[in-house]
Amino acid sequence: MLNTEKYPQLVRLHNAIRQKDPFQTKNLSRLWQGKDETYFNEAEAILGAFVEYMTSVDTNYDYLVTSYLDMCKSILTEQIRFKRTGEYRYNEMNTVIKEVYSNAEFMKRYMIGVAISEAIWENHFVMYNFYKHSISEGVHPPTYLEIGVGHGLFLLHALRQEGLAEVVGVDISETSIALTKGLLKFYGVDFGNLRLIHEDVMATKFSSQGNFGFITMGEVLEHVEQPLNLLTRIKELLHLKGRAYISTCANAPVVDHIYLFRNVEEIRSMISAAGLSIKEETIIANDGTSETMWEKESANLSYAAIVKVRGA
Repeated sequence: MLNTEKYPQLVRLHNAIRQKDPFQTKNLSRLWQGKDETYFNEAEAILGAFVEYMTSVDTNYDYLVTSYLDMCKSILTEQIRFKRTGEYRYNEMNTVIKEVYSNAEFMKRYMIGVAISEAIWENHFVMYNFYKHSISEGVHPPTYLEIGVGHGLFLLHALRQEGLAEVVGVDISETSIALTKGLLKFYGVDFGNLRLIHEDVMATKFSSQGNFGFITMGEVLEHVEQPLNLLTRIKELLHLKGRAYISTCANAPVVDHIYLFRNVEEIRSMISAAGLSIKEETIIANDGTSETMWEKESANLSYAAIVKVRGA
């Protein structure tokens, strides 16, 4: 068992989940098995930051835990369906906007669940640290764009980087914009160089067209009907010396995933087709499938890459 004094938020979460859902308690114990101190320190920091903010705005802790468990149950439902059909539930953005993104209460609970998973799921831990390592190498020119701000934790980290002259966050969900704005205000972020835009990035007009030194787009490609168009948009917005962090997934059913990548090669090919080249990448099999069996077993994969404009 984790040390309560050293990891109070993780212990509190574990105990709360144990009281509500023995199945998820087993999953959590399995996720934590064999993890080192670096993992737990990072998880405690992420979870603590989010819980501290949410409880400061009168969000009941029980509501946070229930939101996370509801998200887990929803994903399990979609996984069972995917095993049976081989397809995601929806394949049209308008349907997802109506059923998911326009439902403020559902989106709030969903974003809370995702934020908590950022702290305790191995794939999210690896992807987040891959992102942090990449942005720590500097942003040149000092202009930053995030497409799909979600819960705000990535943008919060970006705004802690020194020297950024312009920071822009775009999201199609009004709930995500509000959640992010509240999180940033709670942590005293200076909004002087920040713009948060509730809009489809394909329609957004930027003063820094072709001049962003770093673009972050975490787990967005699988949420759109035409992901190639979105990658091409990134190429248009990215400075020739800039870099972009892009993450997505293959065979990963979630209620608002509509574009199905069936393997990593499909993701790589689409990145290349958009005029981008991969500098680094990281891949995790979320279902424990060995790499030699990824294709045959249609493994549930998380994928992230640092890309640049090809030829630049």
